[in-house]
Amino acid sequence: MPRISRKRDNSVLGRGAIRVALLAPLFCIMASGCSSGSWDWMRSRKSMDYYLDLALDGRTPDERRRGVNGLAESPDATSDDAIRVFDAIARTDTDAMVRVAAVRGLGKSADARSVETAIKLLGSVDVKRADVRPAPPAVRWESAKLLFEITDQYTYEESQREAIVRVLLERVKQDRDRNVRLAAIDTLAYFAERPVPSVLIDVLDTSDFAVQHTAEKALIALTGVTQGHDSDAWRAWLAETKDPFEHAGETPPELVRKEDKPWWKL
Repeated sequence: MPRISRKRDNSVLGRGAIRVALLAPLFCIMASGCSSGSWDWMRSRKSMDYYLDLALDGRTPDERRRGVNGLAESPDATSDDAIRVFDAIARTDTDAMVRVAAVRGLGKSADARSVETAIKLLGSVDVKRADVRPAPPAVRWESAKLLFEITDQYTYEESQREAIVRVLLERVKQDRDRNVRLAAIDTLAYFAERPVPSVLIDVLDTSDFAVQHTAEKALIALTGVTQGHDSDAWRAWLAETKDPFEHAGETPPELVRKEDKPWWKL
């Protein structure tokens, strides 16, 4: 991976600035010297410096991936500076698996700070950007899973909601990788708003049963009803239903197992 120029890319901190933030020196003020805990802290920061070097400047993909993984397992993996490193590598590295490791590093925090990166990676197939290399399927899948975690934990900001839904709908309709589509469909189940049901109903027309079934489950979660994977039945139901989300989160009666029903309803 080419060395990242901090002068040319203002979105990436210089290595010196990153080290100042992540590797702040510890001074012992006790006359008897540093405690064992302080020495452990210093060794940890020395290890951090090593992993940063590998992640940003490793000559081979294996070295860079090892650096990213080491940083992800460190106590500072969720710091703003670590997020910046993961973001830069996820967007710009030349190796797909190094980028996957960086997206997984973002998953250590899985919050609003990573939403923009995930959206950029998912949209990089259709929109050419100077700051993002087109993401191969493995990177898009990891990014879709990251958005699922952020959505599931509701750690995104409401101002990001529209962009999240938009990119998920795009991936469901356009992505050629089934894993990306499956992850995007799962995440859309959290968004009870139009046009999500219509897009999921269209997905039912695919010949891939795994995709069909995932779309049916998402529709059930959004509406509280089921149409047995029948896209035409779903379209008719949606056309005649004033509020399709009225029973969102409920289990359709026909899907409730007999042993799950109270005795007085058996």
